[in-house]
Amino acid sequence: MNLTSDVLDILACPGCRSQVSLESDGLVCTHCGHYFKIAHGLLDLCCPGLNMPELLKEDYSRAQMLRLRSPELSVPELIRLCYKLPSSRNLSSLDISVDYVLSGGQRMADTFVLFKNLARQNRWYLPEHGTVLDLGCGVGLGTGYLTKSFDKVFAVNPAWDEMVIAERVNRERFGEQMVLVRTVGEHLPFRDDSFDLVCALDIMEHVAQPHKVLKEVERTLKPGGMFIFDSSNQYNIFAPDGHVQLKFMGFIPEAMREPYVRWRTGGKMSWIMRNVHPVSYWTLNRYLKQLKDCDFRFRKFVPAGEAFGWRGRLVQSVPGMRFLAKWVFLMLGINHHVIVKKKQLQPRIIVDTDMRLNKKGLNTFGIENE
Repeated sequence: MNLTSDVLDILACPGCRSQVSLESDGLVCTHCGHYFKIAHGLLDLCCPGLNMPELLKEDYSRAQMLRLRSPELSVPELIRLCYKLPSSRNLSSLDISVDYVLSGGQRMADTFVLFKNLARQNRWYLPEHGTVLDLGCGVGLGTGYLTKSFDKVFAVNPAWDEMVIAERVNRERFGEQMVLVRTVGEHLPFRDDSFDLVCALDIMEHVAQPHKVLKEVERTLKPGGMFIFDSSNQYNIFAPDGHVQLKFMGFIPEAMREPYVRWRTGGKMSWIMRNVHPVSYWTLNRYLKQLKDCDFRFRKFVPAGEAFGWRGRLVQSVPGMRFLAKWVFLMLGINHHVIVKKKQLQPRIIVDTDMRLNKKGLNTFGIENE
């Protein structure tokens, strides 16, 4: 791993936010002295003292197996093996398509087009150069699309097994243009005002504390920088949940979701609900309003046109239906698409004020001097 000086200037201790220095086999915080190792060719910058979920601890042993098998397997075979290894999560029950994972670059490109249009509608312009962070990079194929236009590309993911594959993808397909960091979104190991763009695609519903992630993204964005993300809608009424293929999951109390999925799927996929936390429009809107230095926009989708059959024709033909459909899909649609922009710093204006006293003993502000 080539850690140049400009990369080290962006990295920081996730605990105290201080600068880190490069040692022989890791990084050391210059303030608190905490040591961060480089393992499997990856930077491990998880916050000191952070209690990682058991599922992520288990990923380390899976990553060791993938690392051993990596020289003899291709990337698609490695991805397939990742989801076939023994695990308490029973990943094989997901029947994850390798083709779907391999299409990550195309899916990232399509999503970028969507967010470019959303930004343009609000007279914003999505950054296409500079420094970018992919939050929740998976196996890194989607992140590779960002290397085409951005100068520096950082990618983070807490899962060891997926990051081992991402390291292989980065080395073989993208010439080690990505800086891979194992960490969590609630404690990003980067300096303030570091990124022109942060993206988190298909990941926010897997975050237990999205409000903390949003705060961290706000901190690490440069003034004028943007954050684009999508997330499953808790109160989706139009399609089955994308993780367990069951409808109306968001209306079931959280404590009952895992037993309900266990009953409906025969116990195969109930573990997924421990790691899926979709949020409603109202909750997400409240979190976004807490970002004092940012503006944000939701995508307001209108299902109009022949592609939506009789529903699209109804929306087009009935007066006022477009307005109603826009708000129904915003609050009860399948996904949220959100773009956040950090406000530009306002220039400080220094006023040279004549503080001489007038006849009444008042200065130019009308305040009596002592």
